Amino acid sequence: MKPWTLAAALCASLAVFAPSMASVTLPPPPPPESASPSREARDTAHGTDHASHAASPDRPPSAERSQSPSVTSGQPSLAPDTASPETGSSRHAARNFVQVFTAQENAFMRPALLVGVMVAVVCAYLGFYVILKRVVFLGLALAEVSSAGVALGLAISVNPVLVSIGTMLVGVVAFSVKWSARRIPQDAFIGVGFAFASAAALLLVASSPVGEAHMLDLLRGDILTVQPWELFATGIGLGFVAILHLLFTKELLFVSFDPETAAASGYNVRMWEMALFLSVGLTIALGIHATGVLFTSGALVIPATTALLLSKRFTQCAIIAVALGALPVPVGLYISFVTDMSASASVVAVSFALLVVAAIGVRASHR
Repeated sequence: MKPWTLAAALCASLAVFAPSMASVTLPPPPPPESASPSREARDTAHGTDHASHAASPDRPPSAERSQSPSVTSGQPSLAPDTASPETGSSRHAARNFVQVFTAQENAFMRPALLVGVMVAVVCAYLGFYVILKRVVFLGLALAEVSSAGVALGLAISVNPVLVSIGTMLVGVVAFSVKWSARRIPQDAFIGVGFAFASAAALLLVASSPVGEAHMLDLLRGDILTVQPWELFATGIGLGFVAILHLLFTKELLFVSFDPETAAASGYNVRMWEMALFLSVGLTIALGIHATGVLFTSGALVIPATTALLLSKRFTQCAIIAVALGALPVPVGLYISFVTDMSASASVVAVSFALLVVAAIGVRASHR
């Protein structure tokens, strides 16, 4: 089976799978057991279901009376990245795949879709460099360094995005330096940085009264609550990374995969490697803030791995990786919407499912 045929089959499976989810019917979420009937429900009960008008335990009576029964019957989601400003009844009203992203009451889904596709596409492309240079651990270490920067920003009450980018830059410089010529491999120093960043993040979270909640959102992802300014800032940063790689694709590829020949040809290998690491680090820092560690890490590794299974040519791999990075985002968000599960986890699960299908197809074609 040719790689393009298998890639087309994977994309077609998404197209078939997504509309089939539109027929899923879920029961309305049950009201909390501890909720007590509202005053209107007690006055008009007489054989009706009191639980359908029950108020939320943490909602004051005045707020309850200002809501209509159809609104108060919906319960908010407990997952950080599936919470939305809309209520449960409106979230479960439209189950058509297109309506989930176009309905007026689901306006929060559109920024999530845009930022998710942007992060997934750029991460999927950069994943080639991370995998082929055998620095997958570098991507994870930079993600942990960025997380520690977020924790530091929360602890000192400074913009976490700026602090995260600053710590990421420090991490890039530290990881790109050759600390030992022979005895100690570079991966060992990256591992040391990963361990220190993890410990620093835990200590900084413990010192901040709101750090634990924010770090939990960071790990699970908060893609459905992305704000317009976050969408704009992420687009600017990722656009800069995309332009850098479009303009200097030949130099970055040459220096990354044949540094000895590039150095003999007069290229400044260290400068170009630093540019590559900075682009990866900036993408990770922006992606973590917008979508979370889970989403960013999965988008950085899984689509590129799938593409490398399907093709050995860089151009084909890049096209396949970008497609397999972008397509799981709407499907995963749709699954998250209709099942009330984690959005980031749903997207990563769909991406992993495509990897499994590709691996099985490639292995079957070699028999």
